[in-house]
Amino acid sequence: MGYEWARLIWWLSQGQNAAAIQTVIAGVDLVSTLVLLLVTMRYVTLTKTLAVVAKEQLQTIFQPSLRIRATKLEYYSDVNIEIENLTVYPVYLERVNVLINF
Repeated sequence: MGYEWARLIWWLSQGQNAAAIQTVIAGVDLVSTLVLLLVTMRYVTLTKTLAVVAKEQLQTIFQPSLRIRATKLEYYSDVNIEIENLTVYPVYLERVNVLINF
């Protein structure tokens, strides 16, 4: 292994090898730039997906889905109102204002 390093050092110390070294380094630079570009594109895609999923989760948790039914009873002037929570999370209703026109 030491022989190869000594040979590389000798080759690099020669003045006529500068163009070959620049060519090799330019190739390595191009490949590393492409790899970084692909990694960045993948990161952006995953981050966007994560943001969409997080938004959907927050909407599910903080925006309850309620089904509200109002029916007038046949023989009474009363109205039956049913509020059904369609999500698994509990919902706190502080006040309900109802205006029904039959």
